[in-house]
Amino acid sequence: MRIIFYKLFCRKTGLVYAGKTKLTLQERLDSHIQNYNTFLDGRGDICGSFRIIEQEDYDIIDIKSLEFANIEDDRHIDIRIHEQLCITMLREDHGELCCNIKNAYTNMKEYQQEWYIENAERIKEHSKEYYNENADRINQKIVCDICGTEISKRHTPTHNKTDKHKQNKLKLKKLIENNIL
Repeated sequence: MRIIFYKLFCRKTGLVYAGKTKLTLQERLDSHIQNYNTFLDGRGDICGSFRIIEQEDYDIIDIKSLEFANIEDDRHIDIRIHEQLCITMLREDHGELCCNIKNAYTNMKEYQQEWYIENAERIKEHSKEYYNENADRINQKIVCDICGTEISKRHTPTHNKTDKHKQNKLKLKKLIENNIL
């Protein structure tokens, strides 16, 4: 599979964007423009390249082209690593003028951290909605079978780690072992 690593740049502002494609450069540029217009219509996700496209004075050039034997998927780790190298190079050369929003390659822990940061507001809203819809069930009071303490059902795992609960559990276990219960 032949992959082109490219630089999209704005002639007015100096903004740059690195990417990869298996399409021709013109087809990829057309795709960026189409994605930008779709985003303006209220559909689709934002992309760093939109800062360049909106200036209406841009070009796209080939940074390097590589052939990847035995690779079918353009999201393959080797391809993403090469793309990340291009992004890193542009960030080093152009600083804040590099408008790539996401990294092409991160390890899973970094990805999860990035995802959480990017979606923190959405997660917070979802959690609030879930709590409001399920407050009665979440705050339901129960009595612990082991120690008789009244607790919120949602705090059961925390309660089970308390010294009071553990001591009562040991006492109960001894009573069962001695056939008292």
